[in-house]
Amino acid sequence: ELIIVDNHSIDETEMIINQFNDDRIRLFKIQNGGSIGKSRNLGIRNAKGEWIAFIDSDDWWLPDKLTVCAEKFYDQVDLIYHDLLISDNGRILLWKKIRGKVLKSPIIIDLLIKGNVIANSSVIVRRSIFEKVGLISEDMNINPSVDLNTWLKIASATENFKYIPQALGGYLIHPGAESRRNMSISHEYAISNYIHLLSNNELIQVRRYIDYLSGRYEYLSKEDIIAEKALKKCLRHREIQIVIKTLFMLLIINLRKIRGYFQL
Repeated sequence: ELIIVDNHSIDETEMIINQFNDDRIRLFKIQNGGSIGKSRNLGIRNAKGEWIAFIDSDDWWLPDKLTVCAEKFYDQVDLIYHDLLISDNGRILLWKKIRGKVLKSPIIIDLLIKGNVIANSSVIVRRSIFEKVGLISEDMNINPSVDLNTWLKIASATENFKYIPQALGGYLIHPGAESRRNMSISHEYAISNYIHLLSNNELIQVRRYIDYLSGRYEYLSKEDIIAEKALKKCLRHREIQIVIKTLFMLLIINLRKIRGYFQL
């Protein structure tokens, strides 16, 4: 079945769908008020199948995505995810992908400390798991980080996550999207119900990751003084990739300073 949840778009979605005479294709309209969770929950509630697969409106799947994922449908798997290609203005960036990874047990702790590595348009989940965890949050405070919150909810119910190290779909980059919002704020809301599971040392790592998100936002916004202060706090994060990215941003900030001195 194919369920389309249309948040009152103006791109002829309804007209195109009505051209298909197939009972397996169903359209639902919604005014979600900006809540991603409301749209996704409407689709989940109306799904009939055992598995739920997501694809956001500006992403895409490769033709064999469902075939490859369906080969992993067995009792010890409740959530499947994979890598995504990245597109910028219609060009596939061959040197760049959204890469997932195998999450270490306990998965919920791995997600809390290292952040979200699961792209929504790559995910397939058992419908019974969504019913068990109470579907997806519709809280607008969580909204920008709703994907992480969803995987945390699912990880609290099952450890049966399956990563496929293969790009089976794609993700469209929107120019300037990275600098539009400070993800550290919604991230804190998204994890708030789970931080009691962390030890003191783990909580420090989570705090450093939040500082990284905040510092990265300020860096992209070219608020270098604020960015530098936040980024320096996360240099001792246990995830080497975060430390490398942090060092790179601090280097650029200092180069900006030097350039500013010569322009005076």
